[in-house]
Amino acid sequence: TTWFDTRMTDPVSNVTLSSAGAAVTQQRQNLGATRVSGIQTSAEYRAGAAWRFSAAYIHQRARVTENPANIALVGKVLPQVPRHRGSVHVSFTDARWFTASVDVLAMTRQFDDDVNVRTVPGLSEAGLPGYTVVSMSVSRRVGRRLEAFAGVQNLFGRDYFVGTLPTTTGAPRMITGGVRVRIGR
Repeated sequence: TTWFDTRMTDPVSNVTLSSAGAAVTQQRQNLGATRVSGIQTSAEYRAGAAWRFSAAYIHQRARVTENPANIALVGKVLPQVPRHRGSVHVSFTDARWFTASVDVLAMTRQFDDDVNVRTVPGLSEAGLPGYTVVSMSVSRRVGRRLEAFAGVQNLFGRDYFVGTLPTTTGAPRMITGGVRVRIGR
């Protein structure tokens, strides 16, 4: 577990100059000063030789602490920084059979703009809604130098938002598969 308190002077960010409906003008500018503090923790547990369980969590508060050029930004949350983010990973490995894993990633609401006001169309609360995504993979050796694999990212095909200007969703369900060839020893 790690507690952190990071203070930066003159970080660069997209700063809103004007906004009229969907027409937003932004410019890269120095923010003055920011502070990101919180706690980050992770744990791993192994059950026998085959099973591995791990989890990670971060709670953070990321704010603009001073900005002489635009005092209205002081106290605003930094864009793309959720207050809570967590993940869980479970894997099973047995060389005689296969390797399989399941991953869960969850994030709470985060803002996508410096003034913390943009919304996803159709939603009234500012910011990008929180989301949870599940992914899994499986692989099996099929020879001394070959391994077949398959995976699914965003297993349940959840729609989740990653941007508001323009409104952008994250990756849809993506299925991958193939064969890995080991060359050399």
